Amino acid sequence: MKMRAVSLALLLAGCKPVETGPVDGGGTGGQAGAGGRGGSAGMGGSAGAMGSGGSGGSAGAGGASGASGAGGASGAGGSAGGCAAGTAATITQVMNGSVTTGTQVSVRGVVATSPKFLASKGSAGACLWAVFVSDPLAQAAPYSGAIVLSSGARAVADASGALGPCPAGTDLIPTDTTPGDTFDVTAGVITYVRSDCATTTSPPPAPEVRLNSACSVQRVARGAAVPAPATVASVADLTNSATEATHRKWAGVLVRLANVTSQTAVGQTGSIQLTNGVRVRDRIYQATKTAVFPAGTVWTSLVGIGHLDVCTWALEPRDPCTDFTPRSQNCP
Repeated sequence: MKMRAVSLALLLAGCKPVETGPVDGGGTGGQAGAGGRGGSAGMGGSAGAMGSGGSGGSAGAGGASGASGAGGASGAGGSAGGCAAGTAATITQVMNGSVTTGTQVSVRGVVATSPKFLASKGSAGACLWAVFVSDPLAQAAPYSGAIVLSSGARAVADASGALGPCPAGTDLIPTDTTPGDTFDVTAGVITYVRSDCATTTSPPPAPEVRLNSACSVQRVARGAAVPAPATVASVADLTNSATEATHRKWAGVLVRLANVTSQTAVGQTGSIQLTNGVRVRDRIYQATKTAVFPAGTVWTSLVGIGHLDVCTWALEPRDPCTDFTPRSQNCP
């Protein structure tokens, strides 16, 4: 690995561990699902592992994405056994409240706006994977984005009790998911906020609307145009707020802020506090990259996705080398 030279004052920003948080509570997962489809000339996907279910004990993880064979492309994601057909809906209908919470929905032709990432690893090893998706639009708009969550196999503890990494490829979202991939997804609509946020955060944050416990994630195409980021009229819409109606507009939506300044340098958790009150996090890219920005950095453009990170509404850039202008100091 090539070593990068950074100043002592910025060293902590580039040497933090991957942060993992608790996952949504839920009942025991369903039986393993069928494997994903293999790529052309590739091997088929492995059977899904027994997973911990999402809210209310929804079905566990199903087939993993198909593995590549010699000369073969990666396969599509799979679907869990017993995945019931959902009500046909768009992301916008889910997020603006047209679809009732608790409904199983099927959204078709949605476009990934982020790579796949580890949303959380619980203290007992439960692993929750995620991708942000959007209705297929030229320009992102209020209510047009959402987060899709899929449970994978649990992390295994060693003899000392320390948990290992979350096993990759054991959930339904293809491991090689990139922005521009097109999916058909069946999942349950929930709103989620950790119960302890009511006592640790003032005011407590509004819950996040999620496409939870996905039981079918089928990649149907690659290379679609990703919606251009939307402009947020008021940055207050992205800060910690108890108003669910406000956050429904921008949760999961790709947005751009212009001419913003960092109040803090990158912290050990990968967070940056902006002078306008917005918190910036690294949940999407923390497993592969770090960011190096000193306090007082001024960005002419900062692109990210609205997300409830633990107990704080935050903006989640996808890459410190492409979503920040100027980019991170440790980018090639």
